[in-house]
Amino acid sequence: MFMKLLFVLIGTVCLNLTASAQERKRKWGFGTQLTDRLYGISIKYAVSPAASVQAVASPFNTKTADGLGSLRYYGLRYLYKLPADEDYFIRIEPFVVLGGGLLDYLPGTDNNMFLRTSNAAATGATDRQRLMGYSAGAGLECWLSNSVSISAEIDYGRMRFNNGVADRAFLGGAGLHVFLK
Repeated sequence: MFMKLLFVLIGTVCLNLTASAQERKRKWGFGTQLTDRLYGISIKYAVSPAASVQAVASPFNTKTADGLGSLRYYGLRYLYKLPADEDYFIRIEPFVVLGGGLLDYLPGTDNNMFLRTSNAAATGATDRQRLMGYSAGAGLECWLSNSVSISAEIDYGRMRFNNGVADRAFLGGAGLHVFLK
């Protein structure tokens, strides 16, 4: 429910924004970030035209790919991009990204009692696990206007759980951000 409300709010803001040619300095960006199955809120800060820092919080219990638990993530990411000329109507900028943060895994949160019991027995853990998650990758950021961007990326890192064990894998990601002047 919260994510639907957040998407509607961001969509409304995106549709009502007007960009002026004199207002080209984008420093703060607010939006959503999706990495593999983890979705949450995101804040970006542009350190320079090419570099930015992003804080991501995925506080929602997201089911793991194997369905044997739930996962949350809180972390920071560093993005370095090749800035495109701002005179183009739609700009596409390639970037590389490095990220790291806290993975919070809770086994056996499925409603099925068999899965909950078998997961706890298989992993030997009945309590939540907190460990370091990390990823590195590359992607494209497309500017729809002077202050709205969408991004798509492919990463590799430890950001998912498989059979109760932290797993390294290729991950897909996407983001939508609105930048304030």
